[in-house]
Amino acid sequence: MDLRSSGGARTFTLAWPSSSSAQMPLLLALHGGAQYASGFLDVTAFDTAGPAAGYVVAAPDGLPGSGGVGGTWALNNDPADGAGDVYNDVDDKAFVRDVVSCIRSLGVSLSGDLYVTGWSLGA
Repeated sequence: MDLRSSGGARTFTLAWPSSSSAQMPLLLALHGGAQYASGFLDVTAFDTAGPAAGYVVAAPDGLPGSGGVGGTWALNNDPADGAGDVYNDVDDKAFVRDVVSCIRSLGVSLSGDLYVTGWSLGA
């Protein structure tokens, strides 16, 4: 992982069906700007419902927003693209690629299908 492009050490929550040997689609769950992955999963239960439906679920944490409240995303990383400008040198798309690489390195068999869900700033 390129810690410079991701803004430093980053974390994500991972859940997948324990009994499946088949290739599985990945559901990327992006929290809103005033929370982190754990709070998003507490409300949505994607980490239990996703694996029950045959999905690998990854819920990454954004970097703290202005004032240190919740996480934020810089998915476009363009000038004036919104709250992500708090970290204009961070490339969250690179971070998401690193998340997928990390999941594969754990031996989780991904099908190559990617689904993204989120709300507010993560939508």
